[in-house]
Amino acid sequence: MTPNTVASKKRGRRTTNAERLFHCSNRTPYVKEGIGRYLVDGHRDAVNPANEGTKASAHYALTVGAGESRTLRLRLSDVAPAEDAREGPFGAGFDSLLEARRQEADEFYASVIPASQVRELDKLAAIVEAQPSPTEVARVKAAPRKAQ
Repeated sequence: MTPNTVASKKRGRRTTNAERLFHCSNRTPYVKEGIGRYLVDGHRDAVNPANEGTKASAHYALTVGAGESRTLRLRLSDVAPAEDAREGPFGAGFDSLLEARRQEADEFYASVIPASQVRELDKLAAIVEAQPSPTEVARVKAAPRKAQ
């Protein structure tokens, strides 16, 4: 067995919703889909009130108007960020660090994904981009029809 297999089996034993899948008791009341049950279904008892466990989620309620955008910044760390009024909670180096990590990821994937596959993915992305969004489709369907 590889270390990844062992880790996934251990992780599964701790958090899988056995009650839902196998109709037997869960080892813990806080299972994998607890965050979804909390946010989507409103089950406040689905997550650990002590804020302990192996899963975490950020939840932002935003209103984004047509043609607008919002940027959310998130850094996972066990150390609180330095609060510098001039630099904000992420510090002056946040943007450059994020860009460096993006570049590292791009270089890694360029080394493991064949160029022919990248070209195919680019073609697929162009096709998807050319499709109308669900909002545009709904707007066209809702538009009043002209009398003939």
